[in-house]
Amino acid sequence: DARAAIFYRLDRGGMGLAYKRSQNLVVGETGSRPVDYVTAFFTYLATRDLSFGVSGSFSNIDEGSGPDTREYGFTASATYVITTWMSATLGYQFSYEERDPDNTNRHVVTLAITFGYPFRFQ
Repeated sequence: DARAAIFYRLDRGGMGLAYKRSQNLVVGETGSRPVDYVTAFFTYLATRDLSFGVSGSFSNIDEGSGPDTREYGFTASATYVITTWMSATLGYQFSYEERDPDNTNRHVVTLAITFGYPFRFQ
């Protein structure tokens, strides 16, 4: 595996770009295939209680004898802190996979309520 990433912190958020190359098993195939991943993201803290994030991704699976499988993705989310121990997140995820002869796209919308309470281990 090989990985590289760069992050930049902003006053009210951050952004980054990451690359990964690995060997993955493919169902129905013998041996492993090289896979390349590229991801970019941006986060923004609008207020003390409200944050936004977007990201884009690309992956390519080298199929060897046939055409490569490519997947493009996009995510967007908004998180609102309700109390110190509860937050709500609304998210959207899109992915498009190019794999001959079929291409597939997916749209997923999520609404999550997260509960958590910080404490220290001593």
